[in-house]
Amino acid sequence: MYFRFVLKKAVSILLYLIINFAFSQQNLIHYTSADGLPHDITYGIYQDKKGYIWIGTDDGLAKFDGKEFKNYTTNDGLSSNYIIDINELSTSELVLATWRGGINILDTETNRVFNNSNSPHKIGNLQVFNDTIYNTHNKHNNIYWFSEDATINFRTEVITQKEKSGEIHTTSRVDKKATALKYQVIDDTLYAHATSTIALPIKGLLVKKKDMFSHRFLFLKDKIITSFTKIDISFYVAAQNDTLLFFNNNKILFTDKINIDGLSINKIISRNQEELILQAIDPNGFKYAFKYHIKRKSITDLRDYHGIESTISDVLIDRENNLWISTFGEGIYCISSYNNELSTFETNTNIIDIVFLKNKTYLASNYKLFVLDSLYKLEKELKLKGFVKDLFVLNDTIQVGSLDLRNDNIINEIKETFAYNFFQTKTYGTIIINDSIRFVNKKKSYPYPRLDYNIFNAFEHKEQLYFGTNKGLFWFNPILDKVEEASSLNSRFGKQVINSGKTVGDTLYLGTNEGLFKIYDEKFVRFTEKDGLLNNRINSLTIDHKGNIWIGTQKGLSVLEKDNFISYNQKNGLTSTYISKVVEDSNYSIWATGNKGVSIIDNKQSLVTSKPPEIEVSRSELLFYYSAITYNPNEPIVQYKINTSDWIKINKNEGILNFNDYKSGSYSLTIRSKNIDSVWKETGSYNFVIKLPWYKTWWIISLISFVCCLVIITFILHRLKKSRQKNKRLQNVIERRDQLEKELISVRNNIAQDFHDDLGNKLARISILSNLLNEDKNSIKKEDKELLQQIISDSNYLFKGTKDFIFSLQSQSDYLEEVITYLSDFGEEYLSQFDIIFEVEKSISNDIKLPYYWSKQLIYIFKEAITNAVKHSCCKKICMHFKYTEDVLTIICKDDGIGFKTEEQKRINGLENIKRRAAKINGQLFIKSVITKGTEVYFSGKTTSNV
Repeated sequence: MYFRFVLKKAVSILLYLIINFAFSQQNLIHYTSADGLPHDITYGIYQDKKGYIWIGTDDGLAKFDGKEFKNYTTNDGLSSNYIIDINELSTSELVLATWRGGINILDTETNRVFNNSNSPHKIGNLQVFNDTIYNTHNKHNNIYWFSEDATINFRTEVITQKEKSGEIHTTSRVDKKATALKYQVIDDTLYAHATSTIALPIKGLLVKKKDMFSHRFLFLKDKIITSFTKIDISFYVAAQNDTLLFFNNNKILFTDKINIDGLSINKIISRNQEELILQAIDPNGFKYAFKYHIKRKSITDLRDYHGIESTISDVLIDRENNLWISTFGEGIYCISSYNNELSTFETNTNIIDIVFLKNKTYLASNYKLFVLDSLYKLEKELKLKGFVKDLFVLNDTIQVGSLDLRNDNIINEIKETFAYNFFQTKTYGTIIINDSIRFVNKKKSYPYPRLDYNIFNAFEHKEQLYFGTNKGLFWFNPILDKVEEASSLNSRFGKQVINSGKTVGDTLYLGTNEGLFKIYDEKFVRFTEKDGLLNNRINSLTIDHKGNIWIGTQKGLSVLEKDNFISYNQKNGLTSTYISKVVEDSNYSIWATGNKGVSIIDNKQSLVTSKPPEIEVSRSELLFYYSAITYNPNEPIVQYKINTSDWIKINKNEGILNFNDYKSGSYSLTIRSKNIDSVWKETGSYNFVIKLPWYKTWWIISLISFVCCLVIITFILHRLKKSRQKNKRLQNVIERRDQLEKELISVRNNIAQDFHDDLGNKLARISILSNLLNEDKNSIKKEDKELLQQIISDSNYLFKGTKDFIFSLQSQSDYLEEVITYLSDFGEEYLSQFDIIFEVEKSISNDIKLPYYWSKQLIYIFKEAITNAVKHSCCKKICMHFKYTEDVLTIICKDDGIGFKTEEQKRINGLENIKRRAAKINGQLFIKSVITKGTEVYFSGKTTSNV
């Protein structure tokens, strides 16, 4: 029995180590010269106040911001390219220990380098305390300081210790008993201890004040301390060769002689309260790195663990709790820090649901069911008949809800049945969703019109049963005994796609395609990506035993703890790119299923967040240069706000904020950043005032506007005055023109009247007398009769022409309607004697006054056209059409006669004559004739053109 227990425990530990190893390899990032590092032989590694990582190499100094390396060499002013160790002054200048180049000081703002050619050239490890630089060198220590005149000064300090009293003495002379001290700065205190356990080592842990040494922690006075660090407020650890001494301010609490094959620990770093990073060295100078777990007292060789073959040059824990290892020949390694212990069960299929029963775990893919034992090892794999949608435990039986299933499929403790979802509720018991909503306990089903909505989940909130659907929330109305829309809730946040719902007391959490909604006290809060949620599309929610909300999203897993999101994705440990289901088992482990299997997070302890990125901000007037410096594999989230506005997300983790376009006023800028698994870190407030230049101030603009308005008004008044004067002159001209026009009309009418009374009457009299003589057939000779007939013909023609001329002289002849009436009367009278039909059409809205001289020409043109039609066309019908549109007068005279060939137009003088008349009034005349189809005379003229 005991053997089986031990074997089971060993298998469990081995499985844990295998999973943990695979996961840790995923956390490992390796940088070499191929990535921009100047050389693969690296030494000291240091993180400055701004967060940048600095690496000393065999070919210069490298600055790393998480994305790229910027390198410094002798071309930039360094005295040597062999950079052994790095530290920093309070003024942010870097102190560099070089091989063959002594101490260098680099101003990182100006890139200016300072050095002292007289100092020892072979310099190793450095410590800086109160801007004094301490360096261990053979059997003595060198002490440097950077003076205001930018020179590096130094002196040598030799330390001896009396064997009996343990008193420390300093001198400047090196003798056989002299030794060197290794300095460490912890909590603004300068500590010193032995460099090793050989060559007259100093005993105890010393504190230096004003060049005086005194023992600290007297119970360590007889111990040879090779390294030391602080773990907690009053919890410390020191190393004596291969033994770790854990103590507080009063005594040693416990010790642990660790199995590292006799190596001597020369550096201890506390990663957290449970984990230490140890650097150890063998007698030949080959260095190793180990991870030590305080509670388990377990140790891991990081070289073997990560496959590092070179000696370890230095180790560093950065402010995000990542572990950096520099090597002698393999570049540098970064081992990312993740919050909780995480293991995985990987598959090549999508895991859509998970349940637990009798120490076994059941994982469902679309057509398979995986069964894991208590050690998360695959026990069996079952092939299912239908397309799996859900898993559920009912009466110690695994219920599988599948589609495309006609009959139940039973395999041992597994029952596959037709269903979309199973839900377990406190008040209503088990609910099954298939073609209806089936309440198992009530043995009753309700209609489920899936064409109207799809049910994704069911939950109880304030003693009411709700269903999350693709069209918002629905609820079961026990009074009406039916499922209906929850209109009061949907109206508050819209008909969201509700993929999951959970309650904590009176607070309701809804996972939707648009983020997480928290509903409480008649209020609701929406959390989205800008608040740190990994992705707005939420597939699953669960509440753990601590009341935290675990959220499965389309891009990974988030957990909401005290309104702060901590997230996991593939880059920091998850096996899947998206999470379909999240549950917590009875052992307080979080299981997250997805497209690549299952990730398991130990949730027994409190969540440990990583450190947020360092934020560097500099400014140039209204330009703010920001950079969120992180070594996390995920891009950091960066936001800023102005005054009390909402936070605004920035898409890049470095860039420029430009406020030159802001209005005049006082502003306060705050920038914050976080990793997906950290809390927010805010910068201080950067206050700035925007003052417009004098020419943009309101009073200058108002004055300029007033002057401009005054000038414009003066100009307008002047123009109005000129316009009134011009209008007055124009009015006089118009009145004069009207007077002249009236006089002209009177003259025209008088002339027409005189012509009519004198010439017209005389012509009429001649015509009458000639007709009387012509009727006397006996008294007139034959030759006189022919002459008399010619007189009659000429007098008639002249009488008719005089009639047209007299009409054109009259003022009413200037109106188009009068011209139309005149031509109509002529056409009807003239054509009636030939039995030819005459029609007139007109498209004229108003009576138009024609330019002077138009009426005469138009009358002559179309009388000629009508006469020619009678003489030559043999027509039966003549039609005239008058149209006036947009100042253009169109007159068409068309007959239905025999027509003529167009080339004969040149031989017809009458046609040429009417064309000339049309040209006199700037009109155009077209004549179109088709044999057997008649002739069309087309006139077009613009009445507003100059005649």
